Amino acid sequence: MDERGITLIELLIVIAIIIILVVAASITIPGLVGKYNIENQVRAFHTDLLSARARARERNMRHFVVVTATNYQVFEDTNESGGTAPNAGDNTAPGFTNPKSFLPNYGVSAWADTIVMDTRGIVQPALTPLGTTIRFNIGTLEPEYDCVVISQTRINIGRWNGADCAQR
Repeated sequence: MDERGITLIELLIVIAIIIILVVAASITIPGLVGKYNIENQVRAFHTDLLSARARARERNMRHFVVVTATNYQVFEDTNESGGTAPNAGDNTAPGFTNPKSFLPNYGVSAWADTIVMDTRGIVQPALTPLGTTIRFNIGTLEPEYDCVVISQTRINIGRWNGADCAQR
């Protein structure tokens, strides 16, 4: 009997294994990419908030971070009006590409306001409620980070546990 080549059964087994691997990869890869995108977005937003705070101290100028459901913008109080929101005389903060858009379907959920940082980089409690939690829409995904907690002197990222943002 000639033993060169493969049998039909062996070929079917190899094809079945390939199909199983393709199905498994198509299920896990979108979830991993989605989690990575959300975590990356939360980290970028957190970094920009910290940068705005540092710039407020460095330049001795009030800074505003205007957050909507789909994007955010960082402004300097360049006209030194001391207001609670950017006005016609204020410029976008140098070094920030404004506005920065959140990923479609993963924007901020149920929060749209202005975060005001004074010349010392301290979040103004009268203007931004202390302990403010900014949550991101995550759908069915479970990323490591999906919220930002803003207090007067701290800005932390964490994971929403159903009642509050467990800071990490």
